[in-house]
Amino acid sequence: MCRGLVALAVLVAVLVCPAAPSDSRSGRQGQEIAPVLELESQSAFVEANGTFELLLRAPDAPPGSRLRVSVHPSVAIRGRLRFEDTIGGRSLGAPLLSLPPVDVDAAEEFLGQLGLAIPVAPAAPAPPGGVVLGTAGVYPVAVELETAAGDPLDSFVTYLIRLPDTTDDPAPALAFATVVPFEAPPALRSDRTWHVAADDLERLAGTAAALAGSPDVPLTLMPLPETLAALDEVAGGGGVLDDLTTAAVRREVATQPWVPVDVGSWAADDLDPSLADEVTAGSAATERTLGRAPVLGTTVLDATVDPAGLGLLRDRRTHRPRPH
Repeated sequence: MCRGLVALAVLVAVLVCPAAPSDSRSGRQGQEIAPVLELESQSAFVEANGTFELLLRAPDAPPGSRLRVSVHPSVAIRGRLRFEDTIGGRSLGAPLLSLPPVDVDAAEEFLGQLGLAIPVAPAAPAPPGGVVLGTAGVYPVAVELETAAGDPLDSFVTYLIRLPDTTDDPAPALAFATVVPFEAPPALRSDRTWHVAADDLERLAGTAAALAGSPDVPLTLMPLPETLAALDEVAGGGGVLDDLTTAAVRREVATQPWVPVDVGSWAADDLDPSLADEVTAGSAATERTLGRAPVLGTTVLDATVDPAGLGLLRDRRTHRPRPH
């Protein structure tokens, strides 16, 4: 029943619930049990008229355990903050569909596995056992395992990605860029001397040589300025910089501060002038060592960048942020 499933690598987060104190698998009263519900695979996305499929495992689930699955409104309605809440099982909203409880023992005995299929339709009536999803979006799917008495054992939230109807709402082409970091641990010592470990130098040399030898591969370089300055000072670093300079001739070089900083925290503490100094120093080091300035309008984002951080980067004339 669950052929064609695609393994989920990114969108699944597991929420482990504590066991009831009386659960027979708990070694001591009040001790949390190990998770017993696992997602093996799921449909990566679903067409407007498609089927969302899940393949689950419930090893060591107590006899009589039941599985509950529900589909909830799209997180696109309220954006990123709501999405983060739903990962933890919060702010899911009223279910659009709640499937009848599935007896784990009976399903595994009859099918040999826990496989669920949820048909999707763009308009009413809903298909048998399915749900109407009128618009494209990312719909949380809550999966819960409970005892025969209804006590929670384990749960997680995954996501049904409903694609646009291409006949009425053509989806835009997916755009992406390959970003190649080029950095080593901090090399400037307290006595103002520079040191790059031999294995780091070998790694950087290999990366620079590979990039220089493949000049037609489109990508964005993300060199750390402090690393570039260190290579300009240590033995063997000059050849690495020569290769990286060749690699950068026809490629975009992203703007980086002198060393990595937590942009979100700096923005929250009103450290805009300090960030400006970091970026200025980084740009100067990049231009001095590679012979060209980084692209001022392009910055690679990391997980620390929040809306305030984006505003700070915009004030620094960034107009093409890219995820890292």
